[in-house]
Amino acid sequence: MPSEGYAFLQLRTRSANTCSTTKLRKHYRERGRRAGVSSSNILIFVLAIIASVLCYRVCTKRYNHELHAAVHKEFLQLFPDAKLNIERVSQDKSGNLVVTNFSLASELESQRGLPPTFQAERCVLSGKLGLEDWFNEEISVAKVELFGVQ
Repeated sequence: MPSEGYAFLQLRTRSANTCSTTKLRKHYRERGRRAGVSSSNILIFVLAIIASVLCYRVCTKRYNHELHAAVHKEFLQLFPDAKLNIERVSQDKSGNLVVTNFSLASELESQRGLPPTFQAERCVLSGKLGLEDWFNEEISVAKVELFGVQ
């Protein structure tokens, strides 16, 4: 007989737990609806994050392209009769410009297939090179460091 009473107590406890779990689920479901949390809101939020990341990438690519064009133009003004090759121009965290795989060759050398006159793996330009300086056209290079010169 004691085993029957124990089984009855177990059954009663399980039904009480199931009832309270169901009430909790209903409570949280209603609370979520009242708070406006739904799958469409989450989807909109995720799409907004993706759009922000893509916009940032487009802006940085455009900035790097404009930076490359400006450096190329400045070097062409310094060396008007030379054939100039710049692989990449970027700005490091300290604000310096880093020009990678920079080479200069005369037109005659390039026509004959000779190696360039001057070649550097990396060229670091430091000075007043901030974004606001670019807009105001007040760029000034204080120091040039060359690495891997041939």
